[in-house]
Amino acid sequence: MPTPGTYDAAGVFSGHIVADNGKAYMFYTGVADAQSPDLVTLHDSPAAKWAEVQGLAISTDGLKTWVKQSAPVIATPPLPAKTISGWRDPVVWRDSSTGSWSMITGAGIMHGGGGRVFQYTSKDLYHWSYVGVLAQGKTNGANTPDPVDSADMWECPDFFKIGNTNVLIYAVVRKIYWQTGRLSGTSFVANKPEQLLDNGLYYATRSQLDKDGNRILWGWIKEAPSRTDAGLRAAGWAGVMALPRQLTVASDQSLIIDPAPAVNALRGARQQIDLGNGGGSVPVAKATIAYMVFSQHRATGSCQCCYGQGQFVKS
Repeated sequence: MPTPGTYDAAGVFSGHIVADNGKAYMFYTGVADAQSPDLVTLHDSPAAKWAEVQGLAISTDGLKTWVKQSAPVIATPPLPAKTISGWRDPVVWRDSSTGSWSMITGAGIMHGGGGRVFQYTSKDLYHWSYVGVLAQGKTNGANTPDPVDSADMWECPDFFKIGNTNVLIYAVVRKIYWQTGRLSGTSFVANKPEQLLDNGLYYATRSQLDKDGNRILWGWIKEAPSRTDAGLRAAGWAGVMALPRQLTVASDQSLIIDPAPAVNALRGARQQIDLGNGGGSVPVAKATIAYMVFSQHRATGSCQCCYGQGQFVKS
């Protein structure tokens, strides 16, 4: 929760939790009014006035309570704030070969500079040093008030290995994309052009390893454009979490998505609906039906994982 009068008084943005020596460390982006126009980093509208910092809260009682650090662990971006299009959504992991910690944040360069992923390193989770740009993209040239829509800002980046392959995931232009590749020094070198991970409302993903070492992806199903703020308040809810997905990498370096193994425990009796020769939508009268059509697929944009949109997919 935001704390009035502090570096996250205006909001707490996406983050990541790691465990070390019996403690849980929650890294997140704190947002507050910038002390001067030159410190504004959140450029999502002409009236933007917020500064983003990377904060830390610690739990010692199994995630029940959290204590925020009195100051951000990273207080300023590595480039002048007025030149970057954003700076948020940290992800942290430990390098198994060196024992040091790495952090990445989403970022970008204003006015056509394209999206970026900034990288940091630390030995103790409290003191961080800037390493450089892990990955970067190109602008699409759109004239929009929010640099996410012009591809000049990458949000919610994630970076991990599956086997010997490095995987980069990021959000831009309101969609989630992935690339596979390798590290060259401290830079990510992709072996494929960016690919769409999901063609629906799936957004703001985060991944983890489960107890069996599977890479599990979580995501938010955001609001459709047709839902207004007034409608959200009247309904009393906004957004839902998608069912977890398991990620693997194929021999050709494509990203493969399956339902997470635990999802199978939710399945009940099998239901079959005849869509007819033409397939298409099935009208549902006097009932609301929740369903999932989810088959293994290569994450190339032709996603076969669909969640409750009132339409059945014939496969």
